[in-house]
Amino acid sequence: MNNNNRILIVDDNPALHEDFRKILLGNQNKAEERLKSSAQDLFGEDKSTSGSRLEFELDFASQGEEAFHKVVAAHQEKRPYALIFMDVRMPPGWDGITTIEKIWEKVPLTEVVICTAYSDYSLDDVIAKLGVSERLLFLKKPFDSVEVMQIAIAQTKKWNLEQAYRKHTEELEMLVEARTKELDLERAKSVHGAKLMALGEMAGGVAHEINNPLAIIHTNGNLLRDLMTEDFDKEMGLKITEKIMKTTERIAKIIKGLRSFSRSGDDDPFDAVTVGQIVEETIGICREKFKIHDIKIISENPSPMTKIECRQVQIIQVLLNLFNNAYDAIEKLPERWVRVEVKDFQDCVEISLTDSGNGLPQAVKEKMYQPFFTTKEIGKGTGLGLSISRGIVSSHHGTFWLDEKCKNTRFAFSLPKQQPKEKKVA
Repeated sequence: MNNNNRILIVDDNPALHEDFRKILLGNQNKAEERLKSSAQDLFGEDKSTSGSRLEFELDFASQGEEAFHKVVAAHQEKRPYALIFMDVRMPPGWDGITTIEKIWEKVPLTEVVICTAYSDYSLDDVIAKLGVSERLLFLKKPFDSVEVMQIAIAQTKKWNLEQAYRKHTEELEMLVEARTKELDLERAKSVHGAKLMALGEMAGGVAHEINNPLAIIHTNGNLLRDLMTEDFDKEMGLKITEKIMKTTERIAKIIKGLRSFSRSGDDDPFDAVTVGQIVEETIGICREKFKIHDIKIISENPSPMTKIECRQVQIIQVLLNLFNNAYDAIEKLPERWVRVEVKDFQDCVEISLTDSGNGLPQAVKEKMYQPFFTTKEIGKGTGLGLSISRGIVSSHHGTFWLDEKCKNTRFAFSLPKQQPKEKKVA
């Protein structure tokens, strides 16, 4: 970034314009000559470099409004002034204090030096009108040329350093934003991958869950065909037809649950869903696998029609993660059962899942929410189940915890019946 040494001189006295020109342009040429001379005396050759020169670019205005328009135009053209030397008395238009106030409304980062020989405004008056600002200095007329030069060097340097800092900060913010988007995408992929892993762990049971009713349909279809070849028994035909319809409805529910669960629910709206529907759809995915391995599922839900505002797919994922963990923990135990309980409170619903295991070791409790931590053998699970589950519950303004008072292994989470308004529109 090239240094900006543009300075605007605002004074209604043309002689002052010339004074500033001599100080800021003439003196710097003399200083350069002295530097060259010193270098020649010390080294016998010219060691000064043009890169070390401070070259100010001066512009002038005679009235406050003229200065205001120049500052705004320069800012819009991306050639802003780094510093303004501002006179106070400039009749008949705006005075210097009013001009600064107007300029700071449009270009608030401008450095200003107030130059005056009068006490039209006390320091308290200036602060009352402009506020306390590190961008404001005072210079009494008549001023010393060295003091003017020092102020010009210091304030333009300050302006340039601040611009460099702001640019660096903006670049960092852009990098952070880009990296955050990358992490959000990676998180979404991890969540979806964990969801598919959870579904995959239940896949064998789901196949049985669908194959059994298909066999029922096939058998009853054959019965109905045989019945049609004999003297048709209408009552028997209706019974067979009813059984076929109920069985197809059962398959439809399973498929609906699988289709719903297998997609991402991150962008779903928060809808009112019955807790009974959430529990039953989750059990529908798990039931056959648990049945095959002789694991009993106990469901205790005294208020199945209670509704909560949630993203249904995500809450099913939480429950399915808990079912998978419970299955892996107890599949080889002599006593195998899982209990799902729903408690209905005034403002929230608590859902818990308890298995017949004997609780978790302290070492596991300390790490169980860490992403990718798992006690399962290689190829089973992702180590994301509990961390994702807690994250989903938290995004629903709920709480997820391990019930350490239970003698078995019991995880629970509570969800508000109604989401805060700002969350609904998310």
